[in-house]
Amino acid sequence: MKRRLVIGLLCVSFALVLAGAAMATDGAQLTLEDAIRRGLESSIAMQRAQLEAELLELEYRQAQVNARATVTPLQLEEAKQAYENALYMVSLQRVQTALSVEAAYYSVLKAERTVDLRASALDRAAQQVEVAAMRHSMGQITDVQLAEAEQRLMAAELAYKQALNAQLLARLRLNQLIGAGDEVFVLTDDVVFEPEPVNLEEALATAEERRFEIIRAKQQVAKAQQGVVLADNVYTPRVELERALILARQAELALEQAYQQVRSEVFDAVMRLEEAGIRSELAAGRLELAASNLSLAELRYQNGLNTLLDVLEAEAELAEAEVEAVTAAYDYNVARAQYLSSIGMGFERWPDLLGSPLEELEPTWGESVPSAEGAE
Repeated sequence: MKRRLVIGLLCVSFALVLAGAAMATDGAQLTLEDAIRRGLESSIAMQRAQLEAELLELEYRQAQVNARATVTPLQLEEAKQAYENALYMVSLQRVQTALSVEAAYYSVLKAERTVDLRASALDRAAQQVEVAAMRHSMGQITDVQLAEAEQRLMAAELAYKQALNAQLLARLRLNQLIGAGDEVFVLTDDVVFEPEPVNLEEALATAEERRFEIIRAKQQVAKAQQGVVLADNVYTPRVELERALILARQAELALEQAYQQVRSEVFDAVMRLEEAGIRSELAAGRLELAASNLSLAELRYQNGLNTLLDVLEAEAELAEAEVEAVTAAYDYNVARAQYLSSIGMGFERWPDLLGSPLEELEPTWGESVPSAEGAE
């Protein structure tokens, strides 16, 4: 009975490993850049942002055409600013989409690597059961020790199945983001742990200079101050000046709120990045220690100085340390991408795909349309 159970467990383990290997090797190749490109093309949020920009472009064109008749210079400037803001929002949505696709891509890579590690742990557990069964038949270990080895094998099988399920879900998530349907890909890019140097003061300064929320809030302050200047004359009712002053104060408060929000996000991103770096270093140390402990446990077991249970526990600790190290490395790269996005540097990571929102925004139509300056 014991022998049939062991053989059954080993057959199931072998079948699981073969299924996982087939999932990981079939399909077309997909680089991270290709995934981001496909994500930008299929993103519903991107399409909505682009349609909004096109609508405001039409309104700006209409305002320019009517600049000398029914549209005031201030209204024309508002239409221009609304259009430029929409273009900037398209750029920001592009960065956010790229960040989401990148994180999903890393999740698939992490899941695949976890499957490999769980498969290796499952193989080790199966070998231990085989050895335990042989030694049990020779009367060298007890029924309890054999049962312990079999339990470890079943736990390794469960962990492997969970890893396969996580891999499937990660692939489904990535396919959803890039509009790939049921396509199967082989991801060709990987990540390397490269610590990102972080200086909080420099990060805050960069974010305050580049984050669109602050840029837009500054635009609103300038517009509100212009409204105060236009309303401050003897020909305009006093109530209009008071209204303009209130709007200017509101714009200033909105700017301060934008500063606070951006600073908070940068602080959070910096802390997450630093914590991710520490976790990665700790995980690497734990992996090295677990490997050493397993070698020592096997050596002691071969010399009759400990039990099979000690070896099984050391193997389980190594398996968990391997997964933890892989998870920490991929999580650090996600935290790094989020940090760069928080300081407004997301565009520089994929310049060919994302462009730069800091370039001068110009209308896409011809020069025949009157400019705002010519309408004044």
